[in-house]
Amino acid sequence: MKSLFKHLDKTYIVPINEKLRPADASIMQMLKFFADNTSGYQQMLYNDKVEDADSVDIVSIYDVFDEQTIEDIKKYVNPQPKCCYENAYKLCDRIYDKKYDIKYCEGFLNMKGLPIEHAFNSVNGQYVDITIELALNKDIKDTYVKYCEYDVDQVREILVQNGFYGNIYDTIKLNKYKEK
Repeated sequence: MKSLFKHLDKTYIVPINEKLRPADASIMQMLKFFADNTSGYQQMLYNDKVEDADSVDIVSIYDVFDEQTIEDIKKYVNPQPKCCYENAYKLCDRIYDKKYDIKYCEGFLNMKGLPIEHAFNSVNGQYVDITIELALNKDIKDTYVKYCEYDVDQVREILVQNGFYGNIYDTIKLNKYKEK
C-alpha cells in the first residue's frame, strides 16, 4: 500500500537560519515544504516566512505586567480560547499604560513538535501569550517562532481591510507582491 504522505518522507535541506533554535526545526521544515510545493504568491509568502522566522522566549505575564494591569487585561481584553489573533490585537488596542510598549506578533506555537499558527504579543521587548496563560490557564512550556511584529495601528488597518482577526503578515506581504 502506498503512503498518502510519501512527500513527508522526503528529506528537505532547510536553509540555515541562525535565529532559530534546533527545537524549532520542525517549523522551518514545514515552511520550507510549503515553499517547495506551492507557486506564485503562496511560494513567495512561505519563502518570506522562512527568512523572517525567529525563535522567541515567552515569559509569564506576571513577570511583565503589574497586578492592576493584569486585572485590566482580564476585564477589558477578556482573552478567550481559540481566539489568539483577537486576544493579541485587543491587548495592543485596550491597554493604554505608557510604560508598556505592546506589539502584536504572529508566528507559531511549537506544541510538542507540532507547529500551530498563533498570535501573541511583545511587551517592552519581552514576549507574552495571554491566550495560553489567561484563556487556557496553562503555564508556558512550549517554544515559539515569530515572523512578524506590528504596532496596533498597522494591525487595525489590516483588520478593517480584511474584516477578520489574523493573517496580518500574509495580507501585508500579499499587498506588497501585488504592487510589484
